[in-house]
Amino acid sequence: MKSMKKALSLVLSLIMAFSVLTVAAVNAGAYEQNSGKRYIAPAGDSLTNAALFAVGETVYGTLLNSEHRFYKVINTAVRDIEFSVRTDKKIEFTVSIEGTVQFTVGETKYSSYNVDIAANTPSTITLKGAPVGTYYVQIDGSGADDAKTEFSFNAYCADLPALALRINNKTAKMVSGDTLSLQLSDMNVNYLNYYWESVDDSKTADIDESKIVTVNEDGIVSVAFPSSENKFTKTINVTVRAVFYYSTGRTLTDAVTKSCVITAEPANVILDPYVTELKLGTNVTRTIKATTNVKNAAIDWSSSDEEVATVSKQGTIHTGTKNGTATITAAVKYNGTVLKVRREISIIVDTNIKNASAVAFKEKNVTLRVGEGSKDLECIITYSDGTTSAPNGDNIVFTSSDEKIVAVSKTGRVTPVAEGSATITATTKDGGFIDTCTVKVDAAWPTWLQVLIKPVQAVIQLLKIIYNFIKSKT
Repeated sequence: MKSMKKALSLVLSLIMAFSVLTVAAVNAGAYEQNSGKRYIAPAGDSLTNAALFAVGETVYGTLLNSEHRFYKVINTAVRDIEFSVRTDKKIEFTVSIEGTVQFTVGETKYSSYNVDIAANTPSTITLKGAPVGTYYVQIDGSGADDAKTEFSFNAYCADLPALALRINNKTAKMVSGDTLSLQLSDMNVNYLNYYWESVDDSKTADIDESKIVTVNEDGIVSVAFPSSENKFTKTINVTVRAVFYYSTGRTLTDAVTKSCVITAEPANVILDPYVTELKLGTNVTRTIKATTNVKNAAIDWSSSDEEVATVSKQGTIHTGTKNGTATITAAVKYNGTVLKVRREISIIVDTNIKNASAVAFKEKNVTLRVGEGSKDLECIITYSDGTTSAPNGDNIVFTSSDEKIVAVSKTGRVTPVAEGSATITATTKDGGFIDTCTVKVDAAWPTWLQVLIKPVQAVIQLLKIIYNFIKSKT
């Protein structure tokens, strides 16, 4: 059982399914139930502070021999009201009505009716044609002075109206740190009791969604930050709902609940360019841009060893003259607190390392055609000592803005996939420099034309081979 509210929800669903109180033998595990914003427990100790409940609702409580419990219910229509009572020790059960009107039990009129209820014996009291008004229930303990009496009762009538109400949000997208106010309106039944709950998904045993997306008794939804307790590493969907204590002969469905599905995204730090390690020479400067998806939050930069590498508030990393290793951390700072939501970059400083100072594509725009094969994009890296090199699969990271249009290998070879356009980005492995090339892909030639073109392309390719061979011999 992940929470007491889950146990309560299960009990309520059974009550709603059968529309009558079905209670097993009361045991030491019974408890008074808190229904949230409008709660019915603990009960009042006098008529003036009697706890309000609704017809169709089940009330649970405890008391000692010398104690009393008081509840009240507002009856809004003339009807028969049936009280079903269960107790583990003898109690005195009293029903009274405010004012001078009377109700009927059996064939007799009463303004106050009381009866002793025996232990572990379900009892029923029926008010025939109960008039509109405020009714009070008083329960008096009659067990031993030191014995705790546990009881439950249900007020039920056959003509309960179908529920109708609205919730202001059926879906919402939220990020760690966000809050949302869920509100109910257009309720057609007065004095209806309910509570708010966040529903855990039993299929995900490694995460408790109800602890990540929480809701308080006023319907305020909050999304937690990732932590060692909350394994919140990916976007999740969590149902937040208001559950109503009202029996209409239905199961626990939208007829007696109103739900909002929260799509919750964990707090995150996004690095641009994304790097986890930088190998840099001495007296080198690199700037990493860090952002967070948390609203009204900032990024807190820090270095584990400022003699090896320092970092500014804007994410500019500068190595000094000392070889060594330092960890640069970009963390979320929220409401003045630095959170454990962070990214770390390992900085390895070595005098012998030479770093890129520029990267450039030879062509800024390339046009290919579907079915024509791949093409290597020529790209030159310039280093701090003035030397240059071509991509070798380890010194440049290539990415495509749309792999469905143009695919790119780790050495810069592009392959047209479908008609359209995509941007190929080359980023130096140390994250310092970027250049782009736009690749446009035209539609494939018609089949009949491809049949003519292929021999021509083969001849051209052969001529290139011959030309290059002759050129190499001269």
